[in-house]
Amino acid sequence: MHVAVVIVGFRNLEDIQRCVTALDKLTYPDFEVVICENGGKASYESLCSALPQQLNSGQLIKIILAESNLGYAGGVNLGLKHTPDADAWWVLNPDTISEPEALTNLVNRLHVGDCDAVGGVIYFADGSVQSDGGKWHPWLARAESMGNGRLLGNPGHIEQIESQTSYLSGASMLVSRNFLDAVGPMREDYLLYCEEVEWCLRGKKLGMKFGYTPDALVLH
Repeated sequence: MHVAVVIVGFRNLEDIQRCVTALDKLTYPDFEVVICENGGKASYESLCSALPQQLNSGQLIKIILAESNLGYAGGVNLGLKHTPDADAWWVLNPDTISEPEALTNLVNRLHVGDCDAVGGVIYFADGSVQSDGGKWHPWLARAESMGNGRLLGNPGHIEQIESQTSYLSGASMLVSRNFLDAVGPMREDYLLYCEEVEWCLRGKKLGMKFGYTPDALVLH
C-alpha cells in the first residue's frame, strides 16, 4: 500500500523540519511526502532550500506552493490532488513528531479490512494524551476528544473507542482510497477549524467506518 503523507504548512519551517526528520525514521517503507506551503513564495523557497528532495531511504518529498492561503482544508485537498496514485493518505500536522512504528501500525489496522480510515494516539510532551479520536455531540454541537488527559501507560479500550468514534483527529489520520472516493475532498469553507470533523461526519453518513490503533503514537 503506497501512502502519501500530506502536510500543510504556513511559515513554520522549523516545525516541518522536525516533522520530516521523524518521518525519516519510519519503519514503513512505501510512502512519499507532499507539503503544501500556504505562507507565500518566500516560505516556499525556504522549505525548498532547507529540505532534501528525498529521505535517506529514498522516499520522495514534494513541496507545493499554494496560490494563496488556502487554509488547512484547501492545503490538504491540494496535497490529495498532487498524489492521485496513492492508495491511502496520512494527513499529518506539521507540528507533530511521529514514532517510528506509527505509520506501520496505522496501515496494519487499515489492512484488517473493516474500516475506511484509521486514527491513533495524539499525545503531549508530558506523556498525557490529547486525543484517541473524537466524539461528536450533535445536540450540543460540541466535539469531544476522547482519552484527553489520560496517561500513555494507561491505555483505553480499543473496541469502546472505535464504537464511539465520530471523527478522527486531523493531527494524524490515515484515510483510504475508498474513503476519499466515497466522501470526496474536505470542504474548504471550513478554513481553520473543524474540517476533519465535518469530513468524518460526512463519511459516517455514507457508511464509512473508523478504526483505532493505540500503537500509532504521534507527539503534538
